[in-house]
Amino acid sequence: MINDIYVLSNWHISNRSVLTAGFRYSDQQADILNGSAIESISDSVSVISLGFMQRVGGWKLSARADQNFRYPTVEEHSFNQFGETLKTQEGVSLELGAEIFTNNDRYRATLYSIELDNEIAFDSSGFSNLNLDATSRQGLILEASNHWSNKFSTNLSFTLLDAEITDGAFKGSELPLVPEKTLRLDGIYHFSQNTRLNLEIIAVDEQTFGGDFANQLGKLDGYTVVNANLSYSVNRWDLALRINNLLDEEYSEFGSQFTDFSIPDIFESFFPSSERNFWISAK
Repeated sequence: MINDIYVLSNWHISNRSVLTAGFRYSDQQADILNGSAIESISDSVSVISLGFMQRVGGWKLSARADQNFRYPTVEEHSFNQFGETLKTQEGVSLELGAEIFTNNDRYRATLYSIELDNEIAFDSSGFSNLNLDATSRQGLILEASNHWSNKFSTNLSFTLLDAEITDGAFKGSELPLVPEKTLRLDGIYHFSQNTRLNLEIIAVDEQTFGGDFANQLGKLDGYTVVNANLSYSVNRWDLALRINNLLDEEYSEFGSQFTDFSIPDIFESFFPSSERNFWISAK
C-alpha cells in the first residue's frame, strides 16, 4: 500500500514571472514473497520541486530542480539478484529551458541533468533486477515546429544524451539501451481540408546492449525508420492508411546480453523489429 501527500503552489511574482514550489511525502508498506518467506517492506520518501519561469521579450525562459523517486514494482521484487531486497530509486533532476514563438513557428532548447542513486535496472544475463549504485544523464533537446505554408508544416526534435554509471563495480560504463543521439522529423501536408499526408523519419544512434553493464559486448546498431500515414475525413468517418517501416529496414530496437551457462559464454541477443507493415483503419 502506498499513501502520498502532495502540495503544489504557484506564485505570480509579476505578469511575466512565475515561481513554483512543491512538496511530496510518500509512504510504502508491502509484503513480498522472498523465496519461501514473507518479507515486510517499509519505506518513506520526501521530495521537493522548485521552478521559475520568466518572460523576456518574445522568449520564455525556465529553470527547474526536482527530487524524484521510484519504488520497485512487485515484478521487480519477485526477480531480484541473489534474493536481495531492491532499494528505492532516488535522484535529482535539473533543467534549463528557452522557448520562443515567431508568427506560427516555435523553437525550444532544453538542457538537463539527471543524477540517480540505486537506479533499478534489469540484468538480462541473470534474468534478475538489481540496483545500480549511481547513474548520470546529461542531455540537450532541440525542438522546432514550423508552418511553411497553409498546407505544409514540420516538427523536428533532436536529442543529444550522455548516460553513464558513475559509481560501483561498473563505474565509467555507458548505460545500456540509451542512444547518444536521436532525431525525429514529422512532415504534414494537407492536400485538402479532408485529406492529409503525414511522413515521419526516426533516426536512433547505436546503443549498448541491455544488461551489458560492463560494456564488454559490441553495440546494437543504429537505425533509421520512415513511416507514412494518409488520412481522409468524410462525414463523421476518419479513414486512414498507415505504412510503418516504409523502406523495409531490417533493424532491432532492443537487444540484450545473453549468457549461456552450459558453455559458459556471453552472446549478443537481438529482438528483430517488424519489417514493412500496413494498417488500414476506420473510426
